[in-house]
Amino acid sequence: MPEYPGDTDDPRYDGWSHLGDRYRCPLTDAELNCHHRASRLLAEQRETELRQMVHEGHRCAFVRLMGLLVEAGRVESLREVALGGDERAGVTLAEYWVRRGDEAALRRETAVLPRTGLWLAGLLRDRGREREAVEVLTALATDAGADERHRQEAWGLLQRRTKRDES
Repeated sequence: MPEYPGDTDDPRYDGWSHLGDRYRCPLTDAELNCHHRASRLLAEQRETELRQMVHEGHRCAFVRLMGLLVEAGRVESLREVALGGDERAGVTLAEYWVRRGDEAALRRETAVLPRTGLWLAGLLRDRGREREAVEVLTALATDAGADERHRQEAWGLLQRRTKRDES
């Protein structure tokens, strides 16, 4: 049977918000049986059963499912999970595109997942395009169709930039 060694020290997952074994599933027991089961399902590529564990609330299964989708480059599946209401998948999708430096993909995602604009703004800022980053954040902050929490997050970033610029 294939094995999944775990990814605590796997550099592929450094900096990802929702990948890696640096957590404890809230549904696990002292022996971490659900972690072992999720790892086995991942190693055996049994995605349907892994998704069932995710549906049951197992964070350990979610992490492995995101890893599977990222490794396979299955952005449509990540988007589907995100549009189904799981923001962690949206974060993983945004980080996927940022790691690839794909500005065009981030812009496309922003049309369906407005929060992705936060990562697009970060990428633009990192590329020295501060004015465009502010425009993206302003668009998100004033988007009546975006979730209130995401609008507030964008406003917060804009306010911090303003305070930094005034200093």
